[in-house]
Amino acid sequence: MGAHAAGNRTFAGALDRLQQCERRFNSETPFAFYAWLLGGDGGRARMLRRLGHEANDALDEFLELALSYERKAPASLQGFMAWLRAADIEVKRDMEITRDEVRVMTVHGAKGWKHPWCSGRHHLLASDTQRLKLIHLPGGVVVWAGRKAEDPAAVAAARMAMLADTEDEYRRLLYVAMTRAAIGWWSAVACLAT
Repeated sequence: MGAHAAGNRTFAGALDRLQQCERRFNSETPFAFYAWLLGGDGGRARMLRRLGHEANDALDEFLELALSYERKAPASLQGFMAWLRAADIEVKRDMEITRDEVRVMTVHGAKGWKHPWCSGRHHLLASDTQRLKLIHLPGGVVVWAGRKAEDPAAVAAARMAMLADTEDEYRRLLYVAMTRAAIGWWSAVACLAT
């Protein structure tokens, strides 16, 4: 990398940053190292430019984990990384914080979240428009179904059961999405006729 850095500013900047990291990670605690990397080195600002302000929650939680690790074990970066890999950590964003923004989320991502107004789009599709080609028969057998009109009785029954399950799951997800709104729900509906 040093050879490339001599004639290229991007490589020179990357090499300088790596050398600074190398000097620090041997002597600093995990929290001090990452606080410098995110603060003094400008890492947080670069991440926020790239990922948006939502990344703040994860970065703050990461620094909290570094502090928590230092309270429990000898402070080394290698130990911290091993501890992180072994930990089952899930960072939840505080969705109660109100911001002047539109949030785009999946139904599953919005679980447990409430907002005054929500919007969604869904399709009112007739059952016949769904093309179920891999049909799961009793006993774990999977068949490739042809035209619905030519289904043998067992395939027709399995197709109907799968279609009912699909529609039930659709309605469940629609219900979950609609209950995210505290005041009201706006909907864009696409109706496709068969």
